[in-house]
Amino acid sequence: MRMLDEQGKGALAYVSCPEFLKEGSAIHDFIHPDRVVIGEDDVAGWAGDAVARLYEPLGAPIVRTDVASAEMIKLAANAFLATKISFINEIANVCEETGRERARVARGVGLGHAHRAALPLRRDRLRRARASPRTSAR
Repeated sequence: MRMLDEQGKGALAYVSCPEFLKEGSAIHDFIHPDRVVIGEDDVAGWAGDAVARLYEPLGAPIVRTDVASAEMIKLAANAFLATKISFINEIANVCEETGRERARVARGVGLGHAHRAALPLRRDRLRRARASPRTSAR
């Protein structure tokens, strides 16, 4: 503790660093993050600086903010993903009712410039789309 005091770091600090990991690919997602969010309420910023140095070698953009905003980024990212999944599943339902190719429609929507992250399609729907015979666009 004396050593921390000598470095001006005697007080403990809290840093929030929410994770953005997908089930089944946590190690890969950790090593190759699309972003690192660091939330800190420490005025001096030494703790946030230390955490940022840990993540810098990963090469991802680092977003520094306060703790509450870091947690809100995590919640908003999860809500946005859930919205995208719900949306593309509804589009898959429309495709199913109208005889359109679900997988191709989902891929086509996800390739748009404004939609760089492809919209996910539930695996069971994707399997059904691949298994069903190709339907022509009506």
